[in-house]
Amino acid sequence: MEVFPVCSPKLIAGRENVKPEDLADYYLLHEQRKEWWDNWLAAAKVDSAQGWRGTTFQNHLAIEAAEAGQGFALADQILCTDSIVDGWLLRPFNIDIREPYSYYIVRAKGTKESAPARAFREWLTGEMAETNRRFAQIKAGKFTRSAAVT
Repeated sequence: MEVFPVCSPKLIAGRENVKPEDLADYYLLHEQRKEWWDNWLAAAKVDSAQGWRGTTFQNHLAIEAAEAGQGFALADQILCTDSIVDGWLLRPFNIDIREPYSYYIVRAKGTKESAPARAFREWLTGEMAETNRRFAQIKAGKFTRSAAVT
């Protein structure tokens, strides 16, 4: 899973060509673990924006805060693809880092999958495939900043 910054289009409206080093001018929104920002800033070769500053939220509320224009949050494609496509969020930089966590569907060893569990797994797998397809289009440039800001 890849992690990257997102923000509301309104947050950077009127600022063309926002660069990673410009993050020093914005609040960084965190989800429990602040080191992810440090990791992303290091990958982006940014020294001026301290990754520790900003508000820490529980669970995925940092994404909602970013949608509300409160700053930049780190997100993965599972959490934000729909918001990017719908214009609630932008992915202003093409710099990603690998997240050390993944999503899994599990069941106890030796148990059979029930029909409802199978239906849920198949539905969820289809949703994930569609999200990944849409995110690939975002990364390929189909959804641009200028289209989302208008």
